[in-house]
Amino acid sequence: MLFLPDNAVLIQVVPFGGIDKFARLDFGNPSAGMNIRYLEYKIMVNESSLSQQYSSDDPILKHPESYKGWNAVQSIYLDKQNVTIDLDRENMEYDTIFARSFSRKEQKKMGRRGAFMGCFVVAFTVYSHDADQNIIPIIHNFTNSKSQVYELNGDIRIQGNSSTIFIISSTLTQQQHNITSWTTTPYARKNDNLAMKKAKKFKIIHQTPQTAPACSRKFDIPTIVFSTGGYAGNHFHDFTDLLIPLYLTSHQFDKKVIFLVSDKRSWWTSKYRAILENLSKYKIIYIDDETHQVLCFSRMTVGLKAHKELGIDSSEPPHYSMTDFRRFLRRTYSLDREFVNITIHNRPKLLIVSRRKTRHLTNEGEVADMARRLGFEVVVQEMGWQVSQVAKFVNGFDVMVGVHGRGLPTWFSFLKTES
Repeated sequence: MLFLPDNAVLIQVVPFGGIDKFARLDFGNPSAGMNIRYLEYKIMVNESSLSQQYSSDDPILKHPESYKGWNAVQSIYLDKQNVTIDLDRENMEYDTIFARSFSRKEQKKMGRRGAFMGCFVVAFTVYSHDADQNIIPIIHNFTNSKSQVYELNGDIRIQGNSSTIFIISSTLTQQQHNITSWTTTPYARKNDNLAMKKAKKFKIIHQTPQTAPACSRKFDIPTIVFSTGGYAGNHFHDFTDLLIPLYLTSHQFDKKVIFLVSDKRSWWTSKYRAILENLSKYKIIYIDDETHQVLCFSRMTVGLKAHKELGIDSSEPPHYSMTDFRRFLRRTYSLDREFVNITIHNRPKLLIVSRRKTRHLTNEGEVADMARRLGFEVVVQEMGWQVSQVAKFVNGFDVMVGVHGRGLPTWFSFLKTES
């Protein structure tokens, strides 16, 4: 979705059950910020595999609204459900999608094949100074509903083994005496208690040079402290909780910034190494490994700035947009196929992303055959986990079809413009 062109169409196929609000929250609302047209195709009972698992009078089928909360919805309507698209429903193949996605003028200009390609992107629901100097610290609080973020300027020290950040001032003000310390968790999902329990807390404390620990190493460049705990490893959360916020927080430094990472997950930093190295030219410091070390900086940002799910509010400083982020990803992975180029001699290529376990498309072959009848070259493929390889593979297609899963926010990102 991140790499779709402006005014493209995302059709989210929403499985049967009470998950409409989750569908709109995860994909519908972010689409508006990306200038992408959003539609929903809601699965009926007869299109759901649940109709074969439960009797018609079972509450699961008759009263799905009675099952509330994410855990109930996930265990029944996501983990146990596959879907079969009724290709004859509402003349799905043309009238419904085309009429709601494109005006008659656009349809005429694009042609039947072009319009189909423009709308057949389907998603199934489911971020040094010496101690004897008289430095007055400056603290900016950028905390919002998504994340706790503090920008600290002055003599700032972090002690790895104690997860404590010291703000040094020669004389403490009355306010600093009254509020001597507070805690923060540098993971951008502030109101999700489960996620926050999986990320380390840091204590921020005001100290005088006489009582603060001495510096082991001093740095003259800024640093950003964040956690790769929480839901790291889930592709959606990798982007919405970490990579987009990290871009939003660090890109302004033009790679002249050090990342201090807690809750070390070497496999995560390895997986997204290309992105991380394009945001910082310095080696990552895993603060949990800095036993008995005190690292000193003149500027430290604790936490990652975040605006909304899979999105950026361009009205907020530093005024980046999702378009900027998508361009950044293209440069990072050297995706040279930027635009769709369809001619009468060149058939458009369509990728159907296959899944082995739950939420697989049971009539995958029929969908592929329908696409071939419409003139597409079709490839059915299960995605791997090497981001750079998948990026270049997906970038070769004009249309992508996928059942909602952990990888969709990533794989959509690498489609060409006007796909």
